[in-house]
Amino acid sequence: MAPTPPRYPYLVGRLRGRQITMEEAAELFGLMEAMLRANAIAAAQTAADAAEVSGTSTPGPSGGTPTAPASPAVPPVTDEAIALGLLSFGVGAGLLAAIFKRAQAGPPEPAAPDRGAPRPSR
Repeated sequence: MAPTPPRYPYLVGRLRGRQITMEEAAELFGLMEAMLRANAIAAAQTAADAAEVSGTSTPGPSGGTPTAPASPAVPPVTDEAIALGLLSFGVGAGLLAAIFKRAQAGPPEPAAPDRGAPRPSR
């Protein structure tokens, strides 16, 4: 699994608190895509390493030297890849929903100062 970028938890916290800006949302989406890409590459590399170690090679046409099977252009689909894909779709949908809701509601109103407690006079 790819390491989590240091800014990722901050952006997710802003998203959960519904205080994320469009620029931060775009940055978060880019980080998520990069993490998915890194995980897919790592999974493909792990599968290739496992195939190499297990010796799944076929004899060559001359019957002498074995040749390695052609690596697939698309990494194999595993349960983890499916779960990660579904997670990314869910996060993307939630991100879009938060952005649209924020756009419809407009910017948040500033908090009114608390005038309940009297201030001591000097």
